[in-house]
Amino acid sequence: MASSKTKRKRTPKSILKLPDLEQSKSAVLNSLTSPSSQRTYDHAIREFIEWYCSEPRLAFNKTVVTRYRVSLEQRHYASTTINLRLAAVRRLAYPAIVADTIRKTIWSVDPEVSVPTVRALGGIVSDSVANRRFEMDLLLLFTISALFLAGLGVYGVVTYSVVQRQRDLAFGSRSAHKKQTSMPSYCGRV
Repeated sequence: MASSKTKRKRTPKSILKLPDLEQSKSAVLNSLTSPSSQRTYDHAIREFIEWYCSEPRLAFNKTVVTRYRVSLEQRHYASTTINLRLAAVRRLAYPAIVADTIRKTIWSVDPEVSVPTVRALGGIVSDSVANRRFEMDLLLLFTISALFLAGLGVYGVVTYSVVQRQRDLAFGSRSAHKKQTSMPSYCGRV
């Protein structure tokens, strides 16, 4: 019995080709100001590209970065070296640099095409809730101010009450003392 179902191969969503990696690499290196940083990142990115090309073609995502980290750990690199190389790889995938590379590539084909600004989703969400966040921050500020003023008022009332009570006790003890010492002589006779 022949099966009518055909197996579909799962293809990764986006496979970076060597020219794409090279363009991203040059964009990253051009964004660095220090020659030392450029040298270090160049070495780290070159090593990643060699590793990436030797592996089965994968989409450039967190899984690839995790596999690269495992391969670096298997080579017994120091943690600072691993972190530096992973920083270079993450910067290689930084959206602004990738967007700039895409924009330049599109403009190299047709300079008249308008390319929309590419933004990270986190920035879009942050901008969309900015007004609400401002309102909540303002409400929090007024709430804290109200609590402070209420506490200050309670402190003032309690302090006033204590001072009055001290005066009453002081005045009451003095008047009782005066009554004992200044009793007229006729009070004792009956």
